[in-house]
Amino acid sequence: MKDKIEKITDEMLIQSIDRHIRNSSGGYTGASDLSKRRENAVYEMSLEPKGDLTPQGVSKIVSSDSAEIAEGYTALLTKLLLDNNKLALFVPYSNEMAAIKASQVASDVVNYCLFNSNPDGWSKLCTWIKSAVVFGNSAITWGWEEDYEYILEEYEEVQEQVLDQLLADPELEIVGDLNLSTDLTSNPDGTTSVIYTDVRLRRKVDKSGVKISNIAPESFLIDRSATTITDAKFVGIITGMTHSDIRKSWPKFKGDLSEIGEEASVRGSDWSADSFARKESAGIDTWLTSSDDEDDEANIQITVIECWLRTDRDKDGIAELKHIIKAGDTILEEDDVSYIPVGMLNPIEIPHEFYGLSLLDMARPQTQATTAILRGFVENVYFGNYGRTLADPNVVDFAALQNPVPKQIIPTNGSPAGAVQQLQPEPISSGTAGMLEFLGLQKEQSTGLTKTAMGLNDTLYVSGNSEAKMSGAQNAAQIRIEHIARRFVETGIKDLCRGVLREMKRNMKNPARYNS
Repeated sequence: MKDKIEKITDEMLIQSIDRHIRNSSGGYTGASDLSKRRENAVYEMSLEPKGDLTPQGVSKIVSSDSAEIAEGYTALLTKLLLDNNKLALFVPYSNEMAAIKASQVASDVVNYCLFNSNPDGWSKLCTWIKSAVVFGNSAITWGWEEDYEYILEEYEEVQEQVLDQLLADPELEIVGDLNLSTDLTSNPDGTTSVIYTDVRLRRKVDKSGVKISNIAPESFLIDRSATTITDAKFVGIITGMTHSDIRKSWPKFKGDLSEIGEEASVRGSDWSADSFARKESAGIDTWLTSSDDEDDEANIQITVIECWLRTDRDKDGIAELKHIIKAGDTILEEDDVSYIPVGMLNPIEIPHEFYGLSLLDMARPQTQATTAILRGFVENVYFGNYGRTLADPNVVDFAALQNPVPKQIIPTNGSPAGAVQQLQPEPISSGTAGMLEFLGLQKEQSTGLTKTAMGLNDTLYVSGNSEAKMSGAQNAAQIRIEHIARRFVETGIKDLCRGVLREMKRNMKNPARYNS
């Protein structure tokens, strides 16, 4: 047994991060089943006959069950959660007026940050929700970003006293040279003032704030033994950055980026099966048309790992939470943090596991079965219109049978009565229509997205149904949707709102004192 605690060096820390990456789930680290499920979900949602829905016969039709669930649940959940641009609602810590007012202000500030300070905030939150519906686990991250906008102000003539008053603002600076005018202005006290001409000033407007960004499922890594973000020993995000981006983000880094090594070349998220499926469904060519050798040095991309892990760097025997960004074997940034700024949504929980199921996972058997039956319908009609034919090549000209022309004379060598025979398609089973109806009912029961919940159940409005009966049926249909919405609010959305408020209090120049 060692007498003293060994200090964790940079080399040991990098080795620890690489070991955590190999032992984590998600991303490109061996989670092939997760990637396959996400790939199938993309094809099912986009009605593409690929993946598990690859056609075996003539028809390529795909059932729209998964697409209806993806769009229907996304519409319902965004209506419940994002309709009024108010996602955060903090509870006062006491019954005092100051506490109530502070909670109201905190709610307003966080909502303004999510929906107004982030120009595409609603869109990112909607993507976060839809990704959970389609893929099962959906991650979002947030952080404080320094951002400044510069506005140019021009004046034809400015008196010296006025210019001094303008330059008292620390955010205003002179651009270029000052030109003196030959004219002087007399002041009321008998003195004269210098006049400057063609003055150009630049105002620095602070646009810094908390920015949110979605994490692609194949770019997210987490410790295999974790059940939540909070108890995870390791959480990572894989991103691709150019040499130019790295130099702008970490200006103090003076090393040679070309020495980082080939292990930092872009891989993983750019080459995952589910990423390919998304691009293919959107009609984007997934093959690269250029390589790093063809790019200039500033635009060469490398893989950057942003991670949070617990490690003991100060030799006190206690593992502290660290935020580390590395590329290859080079540490670009290392900070002490108090929490992991990642929020996770998961509609269907598997108890005691981090990864759960998506709503498309629940509907996959029905989608595959309905697709197979629909293809049988279509192929039966196809063979009825374009039936197969048996023919004797010694009697009938095959080319004439394959390409019929009106008033065509088909040459034969003998009697064609026994040489040509039409094959009739098999009749459709009498239980096929009932099977389709049964599968539709199974889809509603497995996902909870019923016709009643979507307002499409006409039988509720027939004569004899009271208002109370219709209301009861609609409320029962909404229970499962409300349960998923409650899960989202109590997990990822709560983490997001608390995290945004925490970042604002920590980084704003004049932070208000909020309690939540």
